[in-house]
Amino acid sequence: ELHIAIGEGVNPEPIEHLTNLKKLNIRSSKLDTLNFIENLTEMIELDVTNTSISSLEPLKKLKSLRLLNAEMNHIESLEPLKNLTKLQEIEMLSNEVTSLEPLRNLTSLQKLNVQSNKITSIKPLTNLENLVELNVGSNKLSDISPVASLENLEVLTVSENNISSIESVKHLRKLVALFATDNHIEDISVLMSIPYLETLQIKGNPVEEDMEQFIALKRELEFYRTIDVLDERSD
Repeated sequence: ELHIAIGEGVNPEPIEHLTNLKKLNIRSSKLDTLNFIENLTEMIELDVTNTSISSLEPLKKLKSLRLLNAEMNHIESLEPLKNLTKLQEIEMLSNEVTSLEPLRNLTSLQKLNVQSNKITSIKPLTNLENLVELNVGSNKLSDISPVASLENLEVLTVSENNISSIESVKHLRKLVALFATDNHIEDISVLMSIPYLETLQIKGNPVEEDMEQFIALKRELEFYRTIDVLDERSD
């Protein structure tokens, strides 16, 4: 396991000789490429947060990788990840990703965070039945119906999109928390069918003007603990 910050002008290439390395954390390093890790095929966990990289191409042979944190970079494509079927967690907050298509067959994924990207469709996630946490907030989504097949989801974040319907959420019987602020949602009655829902954040939607819906919802869900309608978000 190696934690290192690589400063500007420092050569990271010696890392390529650590062929048995399983965990590497080089967050906040000054990099423009990850070529020096392309042959570290024993890697299980990799953190390249805030390293200014724009490509994940050197990762395509890291077939043992289970956790990838690549937040706050300039990544546009997830294509190099398409065959990394052991991946269980991907953190891709604040990048330039436009498509989730390369993740279609990554059925081991349990946690996916692609908040603040440029994604227009979550249809490629339909088969990822092991997902427990999904964050697609701050993208360009108008349809979240594909989540209907993700029956193991416990936490779903869809805030700051262009969503008008959450009808598909009714299939998520294990859902505990839904964050859906700043959309165009007018009806939340579907949430009455979700038995374990504890947290709902819905501020910034037309429905917040209909307090009758919230009163009915709280009455229906006896385990309901948190409802954020008019207060500032805490996430």
